[in-house]
Amino acid sequence: MVYFCHKIFAALIILTALFAAGCYDHTYDYSDYENHDSSRGSVLFDSSGAFVALSGKFSLDESFIPKSLTITTLTQKLEELDVIEATIGGNRSIGYSFTSDSIVYPTTLAKLSFSCVRGNLADAKEIAFEEYVDFGRYPAPVINLFGALESSRVKYLVQEDGFYLGNAKKKASREIFKMFGMEWQEGVEFESNGIKFEALRLMPYLLVVSDTSDSAFATAYKRMSDAIGNGDVEKFSFDTLKIADELLVRMNNRDLDITKTDSTSLLFYSTLWKKAYGLPECDCIGKSSMIADRQFVCDMRKDSVLFWKPFDSLDLKYGPCYHGNTDNIQHNDTVYVCSEAAMSWVGASPRTAIEFLFGSCDLDKKGKYRAYHDHVFMCDGYGFSIRWTDTIPSYDKEKAEFEAYFYNKYGDCTEEREKEKAAFNDKYFRCHNGKWESITPLGYVTDDSCSVGDTIMLPPSSYYRCDKNNNWNPVGYFDYYNIVCSEDNQYEVRHDGIAYHWCVFRNGWNWRWERIPAEKLIPPVLNHDTRRDGHVVKYDSTYYIFRDDEWEILPNENAIPPVVYEDECGETNDSTYVIYDREYFFCHNSKWLHVTKENVLAPVLAGDSCSTDNMGEVRKYGDEYCVCVAGYNQYGQRITSHWSTATKDQIVIYDRNRSRSDYCVAGQVGSTLEWDETAGGLFGCVKSVEGETFQWARVKIGDMDSLEQKKFANGVFEKEGVYQCDVSGSHYVFDSFFWNDKKWKDFVRLRLEKATIDGVEYDARMINGKMYVRAPFGSKKFYLSDIETKSESFDSFYQKWNRWAGVKDTLRFVCNRENTFTTWDEAKAFCPAGFHIPDTTEWKQSGVNEWKRTIDSDEMNRISNIIQGMDEVDSEGSFKRSLILLWSSTSKDDSTQYCFTYEISSLLFHNNIKTVIECPKDLKPMGQAMCVRN
Repeated sequence: MVYFCHKIFAALIILTALFAAGCYDHTYDYSDYENHDSSRGSVLFDSSGAFVALSGKFSLDESFIPKSLTITTLTQKLEELDVIEATIGGNRSIGYSFTSDSIVYPTTLAKLSFSCVRGNLADAKEIAFEEYVDFGRYPAPVINLFGALESSRVKYLVQEDGFYLGNAKKKASREIFKMFGMEWQEGVEFESNGIKFEALRLMPYLLVVSDTSDSAFATAYKRMSDAIGNGDVEKFSFDTLKIADELLVRMNNRDLDITKTDSTSLLFYSTLWKKAYGLPECDCIGKSSMIADRQFVCDMRKDSVLFWKPFDSLDLKYGPCYHGNTDNIQHNDTVYVCSEAAMSWVGASPRTAIEFLFGSCDLDKKGKYRAYHDHVFMCDGYGFSIRWTDTIPSYDKEKAEFEAYFYNKYGDCTEEREKEKAAFNDKYFRCHNGKWESITPLGYVTDDSCSVGDTIMLPPSSYYRCDKNNNWNPVGYFDYYNIVCSEDNQYEVRHDGIAYHWCVFRNGWNWRWERIPAEKLIPPVLNHDTRRDGHVVKYDSTYYIFRDDEWEILPNENAIPPVVYEDECGETNDSTYVIYDREYFFCHNSKWLHVTKENVLAPVLAGDSCSTDNMGEVRKYGDEYCVCVAGYNQYGQRITSHWSTATKDQIVIYDRNRSRSDYCVAGQVGSTLEWDETAGGLFGCVKSVEGETFQWARVKIGDMDSLEQKKFANGVFEKEGVYQCDVSGSHYVFDSFFWNDKKWKDFVRLRLEKATIDGVEYDARMINGKMYVRAPFGSKKFYLSDIETKSESFDSFYQKWNRWAGVKDTLRFVCNRENTFTTWDEAKAFCPAGFHIPDTTEWKQSGVNEWKRTIDSDEMNRISNIIQGMDEVDSEGSFKRSLILLWSSTSKDDSTQYCFTYEISSLLFHNNIKTVIECPKDLKPMGQAMCVRN
């Protein structure tokens, strides 16, 4: 081993002398700073009296994570004023910082109170710290535990001994350095200097709590803080040997990066080891020393700092890595080089490793492939340029990888290995005449012959069967053992010696054994448990549930009795309750919820019956109204009978039928509709479902907005089912629509039939919340061939229109009177005040051509719609569809107007066609005037 000692050691002596000449005397009395702040005049930033936001950074050991921070403004004597919350940002990778809102600070002094946790454990305890800072000198201070450690001492020196804050911090820091056995450096600015942080990195080891609890750390930290606060650092001592051992562990675990550690701390570590283990002077690079079972080498960094470095595991096995060592070593399957930058053995580059393992590329190796880990190289080139290269043509890569990795495993075929066999990547070889030759699987075991049906298994997992041509063919595990996959054993699980597989049905026709994804390897899958939606099983302390065709873990908080015992909770069970051990559970949106007794409905607590016998019954319990829900839902599914909170409508009906039932005794004729503000709707007398008596019920007018319906209160039923009302000078007539909705709903619907506006009667409807009027229906009917009076443009337009409509049978004009069909000029004058002819955009968005497909619809029977004009009928006069042509207010030019035309089919859910078409303005008869309210 060669040492590089003399010149380097001499240089270090010169540097040390220069450093000593440029340093302050570290032995002077602390009282030099008392009551005097020599740098008060060099304030970098004076925030006192200014409206500012304060910010800074955390410099913490990586095991500490800041959680909260408050800023307390202080007087010069550190008396507390205001408290400001600060926000913490960042993460471990980029570091943590803090910032506060902008306020006016009376002084530049502040106390930073912060809390940290050690690690990311969920049960980690927050530990509180505080540090005093001067934002005037350090506008963005770097706070850490070292500053927190000195805080109690700083406070004492300021408040009791009259120190300024800056000098108190210097004195406290010097005392702490003394406690740690470290040299004090004059002029160190701790709020912005890394030395303070590096010293702090020793704390978990100095406190001997690296593997103990947060409470142990907090106790040890307080013990040290109290010693500093009381000025008792002389009495505070550490187990030097234990500290040195902890540092060795940390360095060997790479927790301490000696390449980045500041020189002061590095020399402190080296001195500590020298003192603890009795090492000699570190004066020659490569010099090693062994004390008991600990070995060290004298090494030097790029900054020429000589220090004792402990051996790591590779040093112990292969010799130390130190400055100037150019050796390479191989450990397991990895090659290492001694790195001056890392100051340790590090993984070699693939090229360096190839040359170390297989030698230089020369003519004997030319054309050979060699592999190192995932890198394949080829010896290639000519003359002086022959070398190992990893640039291999794409067409040769598969061959190169195979040969390289095969060589790594088996090496060359030599005379001594003649007839030796090898298996690699499901291929088989035999060494013959200096080459590895390919052979068959059977040749690998015996020879190449086989009989039909013979089978062979080759390790680790290759299976073969002899076919009818007496050739070996590869087969899968399940084929080899004739394990069938079919509907009879769907989702059965088998292990093929490598992985788990299950029998599944794929692509609508293919039953096959398929490898189970890793995330699905859970007990109910492996044990082939029954796959039933909502089925729950338990293994050890974990529940699993089958839903959406998958097994998944059921979190413990969701493993409540109705889920575990598989009580149904779906669309037909919504709002039902079950009871387990006097605890109530409620089915809501297909999910069971645990509810307290206070939130359970009164009839459920009382055990009152709810069934189809009392379906729709409302009961009152104190101030609580409940209704029995039973029968079928809107999708025709039979639901589980249950009590539910009554709606506002149901409450109003219940109260009226009890307090004013006499109002409806005489029937509906002569009664009115009353508006109820609580429910926001109209209520009146309606015949019961049995059709024998009248009682209060909710009444809705078409699909009219509820607030607009309020205007139609206080009218009168002139006869049963016919309601009339005057609103703002207009007279409206409503009729019960098509069937008695009360069989299906808790309300009855009225449909707007007639509107008399300014003395003129119109047929009227509410469609999608808008009121439309047109000329009243007439009784005239005539066929296309019967038209006597028509405009000049009629025939040519009809041909064009029919190309769109595709009338194949007979066209009949129905429900006509003198003003059913109009020209455009007549249509313009048709609408009453407050109404207008819609333009093409309004027509297309109106919905007049669409079927309403809900029971709530005012226009369920669209065949009897307000708009009728032309019907297509067959030869026997049977209706097929209606064809409508409506004028729009959109004009193309002086002679042409746009019309909206559509069909209404006799098929309820037929997709009706519609379009906008050009119409001659004098067209008649075909176009109709229909007006919408503004």
